[in-house]
Amino acid sequence: MKRTFMSGAVAGIAALGFGIGLAAEARAADLTVVTWGGAQETGYKKAYGETYEKLSGNKLTWTTWNGTISFIRAQVESKSVSNHIYPLNPWDTVAGCDEGLLEKIDPKEMGITDPSDFYEGAIEPCGIGIDIWTYLLAWNLDRNPTWVGDKAPKDVQSMFDLKTWPGRRGIRKRAYGALEYGIMGDGVPNKDVYKVLATPEGIKRALAKLDTVKKNTLFLDNVPQMPQALADGETDYTSIVNSRFYYGVVTDKKKFATNWKDQIYSYNTLSIPKNNPRLKEAKEYIKNAIKPENMAESGNLVAYPPSRKSALKLVKADVQQHLATAHFEGNNSLSMDARFWAEYLDAYAKSFQNWLAQ
Repeated sequence: MKRTFMSGAVAGIAALGFGIGLAAEARAADLTVVTWGGAQETGYKKAYGETYEKLSGNKLTWTTWNGTISFIRAQVESKSVSNHIYPLNPWDTVAGCDEGLLEKIDPKEMGITDPSDFYEGAIEPCGIGIDIWTYLLAWNLDRNPTWVGDKAPKDVQSMFDLKTWPGRRGIRKRAYGALEYGIMGDGVPNKDVYKVLATPEGIKRALAKLDTVKKNTLFLDNVPQMPQALADGETDYTSIVNSRFYYGVVTDKKKFATNWKDQIYSYNTLSIPKNNPRLKEAKEYIKNAIKPENMAESGNLVAYPPSRKSALKLVKADVQQHLATAHFEGNNSLSMDARFWAEYLDAYAKSFQNWLAQ
């Protein structure tokens, strides 16, 4: 009995060890995917996560972050990468690529045979823009019911016309977006925005224009504050992220309005850290995510338009009409220059914060 028990125990231990080996092997292919949280994560889980798990058999873990690239740098340099895919702002993708923190991604390896199917700037050497976010200019008709038709704010220059459209402005407390508003509001055409901002005179000019409304502006700390301040009457004419505008109008039935003019847009760019133990699987995740049908499903759920035009056509018609991309043409939309901000962000962020503190 003793020998039989021991043999059974050994067999059990061996089987347990085999099981652990299988579990470890399975876990070796699992991925941790980073998002910005909120509705974006909900949409990504459904559109990209569920389809990837079904296709690969791998399990995904989801987490959020605050967008600080130094976090990626620390993991890469210590060779302890535990988050395998990030949604970066394109300028962080450019900077991280130049610094050697991110893996190169070959579009052909991702199944992209026609790069022109993506909006310009969506494909970077170390990342692929999965969807588009924009800063819209919006107001609340409950608070300003006369702002309709010819009496509605017309564009970014209306933000600086406190006589015609009085009230408090709302601008995100970040250099990017705010400085574009300043220089565009001062009459610089889109094609020259970054050429002008790249000069010492340019940033002084942008800040001088922002000075004209500084006392009448609520500088917004985060994205959720944008629709909340507009709904609560803390702002009258404000910058707001497109998905928050969509949810405000469609889901929360707020009487928000926009002119669709002077949108400033960029991408959530999927990027992979260097020294990544799940490099193969991370690339497979991105390849699956950028399939038009999956990007369209995310667009339906999150209201960020896909960066791929063939995917945009698959988004539901009732959603499409509310997407920023449906209003790009003829409305002076500005694509944020990723390479400009990769070079100037640190210095200009400091200048902007110093200006805020004055």
